[in-house]
Amino acid sequence: MSLRSIAAIMDPVVPANSLKSLCAQHFSETPVMSLAELERRHTHPQNKTDRFFVFNTFLMDIPGRGRKPAVEYRDAEIGTYISARAYDVVCLSELWHKEERVDLLNALDFVPEVAHRSGRGGLTNVVPMMRSSGLLTMSRNMRLVADHFHEYQNESGSDKNAAKGCLLTVHESGYSSINTPSSINVYSTHLNASGNAKYAQVLEFANFIWQTRDKVQGDRSRPGRPGLNACILAGDFNIDRFTTHRLDTAHYEGIAEQLQSPGELIKAITNKIDENGNITDEIVESKSGFQLLSDVLTLLGFKDLWKLRNGTPGYTSDLTNQGVSDVIARPATDDATLCEDTIDTAALRGLHNKPSAIDHIFVTPTSDMLPFTIDFTRPRRPRTPRAPGSPQYGEGGLTFMSDHLGIETTIIIAPK
Repeated sequence: MSLRSIAAIMDPVVPANSLKSLCAQHFSETPVMSLAELERRHTHPQNKTDRFFVFNTFLMDIPGRGRKPAVEYRDAEIGTYISARAYDVVCLSELWHKEERVDLLNALDFVPEVAHRSGRGGLTNVVPMMRSSGLLTMSRNMRLVADHFHEYQNESGSDKNAAKGCLLTVHESGYSSINTPSSINVYSTHLNASGNAKYAQVLEFANFIWQTRDKVQGDRSRPGRPGLNACILAGDFNIDRFTTHRLDTAHYEGIAEQLQSPGELIKAITNKIDENGNITDEIVESKSGFQLLSDVLTLLGFKDLWKLRNGTPGYTSDLTNQGVSDVIARPATDDATLCEDTIDTAALRGLHNKPSAIDHIFVTPTSDMLPFTIDFTRPRRPRTPRAPGSPQYGEGGLTFMSDHLGIETTIIIAPK
């Protein structure tokens, strides 16, 4: 393959124009500086590509207490959409009830492997939702060999009525390291929307990841090797990338001290963290919510995929607010099925209610211990409009399949 063709795969919008910039788009703890290595990753006969999608479905059905528009139609529409886009690994949230889960899965044109913490159904949807995290992860090609769930202990607002948490699904990579199978660990989460519990929940899922990321096939009862598995964390964090509100870190320091986690987690709250994950000596009395999230995950070896590979605002939510979808979900000039990444700033300023960027994907790079390389293409926000004339179209300002936009990327895996 040529440098130009690889560049088009990694980022068709702004292709790299030099070997150095193209190498920078590939993930590795040790910098990749060889076109031959890039070719090997993309042309290896055992190369695998999987289309990844994270999406808040906005499916809730509690009449009189939070019923969302067209729930009984949108669940199947989302399933049909997943099939049409040929997604391979999908992380969904707000899939609260059995009825919506069944409708969505029945609409697929394939039979996935599924792990979920959604409701079992009942005479009313109130009790099932209280026992549900709303999370479901599915895989088309990679076998799920295990799943684990951490339910959040810190809660606030009406979300405390649900069993929100972090769902780990362990995906069989098909590659081994010293006769030990390495996995791709996918963590999916949905944090509380209101109150400050979401920041404590950041520390909870960080602790959960720290306990599980290096284990053999995700088994928490066995010792692990650092860097044995590749990790992806995605979901609706309800923490805006552009928030400026500062947090009192003393409160979250106390929560971190209660967790079975390394002391560095506390330092991630109080100290500055450089982009390489190194803890500096400078103490920070308060951080924004997103800075806290970013620092904690940087310390765990994760990188913000959107910031690293796209870099535009990446607004994902509040599509039901008047005019928001016209600004943040305009069809892209390079592909009308995707959103334009550049934002009309004049139109944005004119909105009464501003959109937010609260859906994120964080990934770990290829480590020396991994028996495979893992790379990610430029993440994009696919458009998910409902067809005009669909049942309850436009009700509550909803003309899309959800009040959120999802994020998609392609995972490229090759054996070393």
